[in-house]
Amino acid sequence: MSVREAARRAAEAVDPARVTLLAQGLVRCRSVFEPERGGSEAGAAAFVADSLRAAGFAPVVEELQVSSQPTYWQVVLKRQMLRTGDALADRIERDLDRRSKQRGERRKPPMVDALVTGEALAQVSSQTLSNLRAIDGAAGRPVLRPLAGFDKLEIIRGAERIGTAALSAQVREFCAITPGHPVTSTRPGEVERQEAGLDPARLTSLVERAERRPLRALTPADLVLPYLYVDELPDGVVVLDCRAEGRPGRWQPEGAVDAPLPGLLSRLREFDKAPTYVLFCQFGTRSAQAAEVMQQAGFEAYSFRGGERALRAHLEGAGRVSA
Repeated sequence: MSVREAARRAAEAVDPARVTLLAQGLVRCRSVFEPERGGSEAGAAAFVADSLRAAGFAPVVEELQVSSQPTYWQVVLKRQMLRTGDALADRIERDLDRRSKQRGERRKPPMVDALVTGEALAQVSSQTLSNLRAIDGAAGRPVLRPLAGFDKLEIIRGAERIGTAALSAQVREFCAITPGHPVTSTRPGEVERQEAGLDPARLTSLVERAERRPLRALTPADLVLPYLYVDELPDGVVVLDCRAEGRPGRWQPEGAVDAPLPGLLSRLREFDKAPTYVLFCQFGTRSAQAAEVMQQAGFEAYSFRGGERALRAHLEGAGRVSA
């Protein structure tokens, strides 16, 4: 039996109805879908499952890029993610314990028993068997990988089936931080030497600042707005002017490309997916709709919040306005 076939069988043995996903693959794997057990355990499971915990990793990436060799960046990053998952799990357990005591419950609250990730065997450099072994050494809990035996197309089809593929397509690959060729076979001791210069207090601070958001309270605006609008115009972006044509002498940012709506959306195949696009229209509403369509088509595209007037004010304030 091949390694991939063995991994596939192990993955198929995992009942997805018994796994509740939390931020960055943090999970509880016991009693979340066992309401018949009742009492505090079922209530605590609902409490954990209903919360998303998000921790920004930019400071961690900046530190490891200074402290370790580039070929090891991917593996060190994954180990730091598992450490963060462990710390968040500890924090959840403390929250559950405090909640249980406040309610006067006698039963001991359930534990966060495992971490789960979406990694697939040999899909990228950090997911070879030797690298996964080195990565798992940073975790204080078992690491479950239900997708280990699936290939990329199978995972995409699964995402399409459950309705998450379009959202995933909009998210950039922020973990691809290694220039050149990353290490594909390492051992825990080698990675630990690469981590020697990292400050453990940085992860502690990151976990303390992690944001907890009740999933059931999120609105569509909470999910869309952070990915749809920008308030600044960074260097190197392509500006698309989505205003209607027919206004001679009107103001336009230097270098902007005329892309009036709705014609823009029928011409998307003409555009390169490599650049970042910032769209604007008179008030910023139609350009937001167009940016969302472009994101769903695989572009990195945003609408300038507030439209033409806000964009012009921003450029004037930065000394970049053109007549």
